Amino acid sequence: MQWANNKIHVVIYNAGLCQRAVWHDIEPEADIECFKVNALGQTNIARHIVRHLERSAPIGTKNISLPIRFIVVSSLAGIMGVPPPFSASYSAAKVALTSYFRSLQGEFSKCGGIKVVICGVNLLHPLENSTTAFTGDSPNRLYGEEMQKISWHLTAERCSELILLAGSKAVSECWIERQQAIFYLTACYPPLAR
Repeated sequence: MQWANNKIHVVIYNAGLCQRAVWHDIEPEADIECFKVNALGQTNIARHIVRHLERSAPIGTKNISLPIRFIVVSSLAGIMGVPPPFSASYSAAKVALTSYFRSLQGEFSKCGGIKVVICGVNLLHPLENSTTAFTGDSPNRLYGEEMQKISWHLTAERCSELILLAGSKAVSECWIERQQAIFYLTACYPPLAR
């Protein structure tokens, strides 16, 4: 990784790969590919950055403070106990992503540089996301069906604005969701959504 005089201030993680398949049809290769893209990629990049910052810290410094802000865009699927139907691998990977960065928040709690932004269900209507989602039997076979647009979908531009706004605030986690009451209830008591 090339560094510009250790002057990286913000890293935004917004990688994601959709998945559509019935749970029992999912092959391990599809799970692995989903985890690589949706959780492990961002986590490994963050580790690399933190290790570099530790090596660059003055000698004798035990606890580094992160002079960088990580903004991690995750999904409601990583919070709720009830994943979207036909998206088990995706949901599990987003749970892992959210948990990885919550752990990092705990380890670097004094610096406040880790922000987890959770985007709600159907907040954005990514046309290509559902058509290029992989199926359960192979990470190379695409789902091919387009998700139906719903009235509360936001544009990519509006989602970007909200993510940047949330990342700039002095909070460790922010949930962006139009159906907030339902989201909070099901996040606190998952059986309500079953």
